[in-house]
Amino acid sequence: MVVYFEELRRDNSRRKRQGSLIVHGVKYIKDLIAKGHHIKSIGITAPEDLKSVDDIAGSSGEVFKNIDQFPADRYYVTSVEWTRKILGGEARVNNREIWAEIPFPNISFPQNISKLLVLDHIIDAVNAGMLIRAANALRWDASFFIAGTIDLFDEQVIRTSRCTSVTWPSKTGFWHHLHALTKEHDLTLVIADTMPHNKSIQSQNNICFWNPTTQEIYNEIPSSRIALVLGSKMHGVTYRDASEDIIRVSIPMLNNVNSLNVAMAGNILMHEINRLMNIDNKIKHNN
Repeated sequence: MVVYFEELRRDNSRRKRQGSLIVHGVKYIKDLIAKGHHIKSIGITAPEDLKSVDDIAGSSGEVFKNIDQFPADRYYVTSVEWTRKILGGEARVNNREIWAEIPFPNISFPQNISKLLVLDHIIDAVNAGMLIRAANALRWDASFFIAGTIDLFDEQVIRTSRCTSVTWPSKTGFWHHLHALTKEHDLTLVIADTMPHNKSIQSQNNICFWNPTTQEIYNEIPSSRIALVLGSKMHGVTYRDASEDIIRVSIPMLNNVNSLNVAMAGNILMHEINRLMNIDNKIKHNN
C-alpha cells in the first residue's frame, strides 16, 4: 500500500485512474471532513519502537484517541520511513504526521462568473498554488487551466495553496473551450503581458490596459466581467491568435525591471482588477 499511496502523490495519471488524491495535515483533513467530504483512508505515523499507545502523540494521537471524529473507510499506522516515502521529500515528516486519501471532490462550477483566472501552460507548482490561494482570498470565482498546465491536485500545488486547490472550482480544456466559456458568461478576455519597450506609460491606474494592434491605452477597466489570462515566462500565451486585438494588461515598472514572477504579477493584477471593478461599480451606482 505504501507504493500505491506514493504513486497517488507523484503521478497525475494514477490519480485520474483511481479518482483520488493525497492530503497531508490534520487541519486540512479536519476542514474536508467538516465540509462533508468522504475520506477513503487515513494514515497516522507512530514511532517504530512503539511500546504503548500512549506514545502515539501530536496529530497522530489526536486521531487515534478521537477516531469517531475522523471517519474513514480504512486506517493505517505507518513508520516515519514509510510516511516519508508516501508524502515525499518536500514534506517535513516526523512521528506525529497524519495524511489521508480522498476521492476527487465533486466541486460545482459557478453558474455566474464575473472574474475568471486562466492559467496557460504554467507548470511551476509553487506559482500555480500561490495563484489559486490568492484567487480564493481575493474572491475570484473560478479558474480555467489550458491543457498543458500543471494539475490542481499536484502535491506541491496542494501544499502551496494550503489545500485550497482541492476544493477550488476549475475546468481544464483548450482555447476553444475557454472561448465558449467566456461567451457563455459574457467575459472579456484580457491577457497579462509586458509593455512594449517603445511605449511610454501614460495610464492613470496602477495597471495598464492596452490594445496590442493600435497601442491605445485604456484609462478605464474594459469590462466588469474579466477572464484574466496568465502565461508562463518561458512560453507566454500559447493561443496562436493572441496577437490579435485581445486586450492586454500590464504592470508599469521602473528601474529597468521588465518582468515579475508570474504568481507575483498575477496577484497584483487580480487585486487591482478588483479595485477598479469596485470603483466602476460605485460610479455606475451613483449615476
